[in-house]
Amino acid sequence: MARAETRTFRGLDANVLGYARDEGKVLIIVDTNGFAAASVDAQLESGAWTTAKLRVKRLNAADIKTPADYATPIEITSSATMTALFALESQFIAIWVDTIEGGTSYLTVNVHLRDGPTVTV
Repeated sequence: MARAETRTFRGLDANVLGYARDEGKVLIIVDTNGFAAASVDAQLESGAWTTAKLRVKRLNAADIKTPADYATPIEITSSATMTALFALESQFIAIWVDTIEGGTSYLTVNVHLRDGPTVTV
């Protein structure tokens, strides 16, 4: 039977550029733990969400300071709140705030991990 797992992060402040942090101010970095694919979704908790843009980035333990975009950037916006299923290409994925909201805005982010099949982006 295929494995699947969801990790939920609450209180992501959409007004801080760079690594997203949850309500406990912990960086949102997920160990892919041998899973083959993932999708990510986000929902508004409070405030407004019109301009903020999140990206899913890939990184390895040896280079945690410089996460890389996928060949085709994987983005989450207020009009596209869920990514397509994408192949995991690294030991970790991170949620990155690429464009800030400009006002108080908090999001919940869910990272859904699963075993194949995969889609390459």
